[in-house]
Amino acid sequence: MKEKNKIAVILNIFFFIIQILILIGLLKIKQYHYMGSVIIATSFFIIYIFIENKYNLYLNNYIRTIAMISIISHSFLGKYLNLYITSFSFDIILHIFGVYAFTLLFYSLVNQLISKHYFSRSYEVIFTILLGISLGTILEVIECLIDIMVQSEIPHQLSLIDTDIDIISNIIGSILAAIHLFLIDFKLIK
Repeated sequence: MKEKNKIAVILNIFFFIIQILILIGLLKIKQYHYMGSVIIATSFFIIYIFIENKYNLYLNNYIRTIAMISIISHSFLGKYLNLYITSFSFDIILHIFGVYAFTLLFYSLVNQLISKHYFSRSYEVIFTILLGISLGTILEVIECLIDIMVQSEIPHQLSLIDTDIDIISNIIGSILAAIHLFLIDFKLIK
């Protein structure tokens, strides 16, 4: 087993332990309506890990770590500590950071799954920004669908202004991911 794979396994185990502890904590304080969100976020990462192992993909440990930090922040800070409700800036910061992290994750995944041709750096920047904006848009659609289907006491999209701020934050996260990749010459894959 390569050293990077050992670190990835340790990070994955640490992530699952933290998420389970958050679920137990939510159960203990009777915040059942938040548990579904934590389970879904964790499930998506489990699916990614399954795909990564099945297709022998590589995820840089930096990207793995920031994606996990994003999910744990959503689960612990946002849901368990209720910062989505009590802090206006938390949602903005997490949208920026989360889209930054998941843009890098999906950029890595897409670059391993499609046939590689030489693309100019300008193309890579535009592709990265559009990938992040697309991910952010999908996130907003999911939030809208959850609000319509579940009709929870506290909606994910409080108002049109909240949605607009989320979209702007997603664009900022996408641009930060593109700048990061550009500065390291798009070498975060291997």
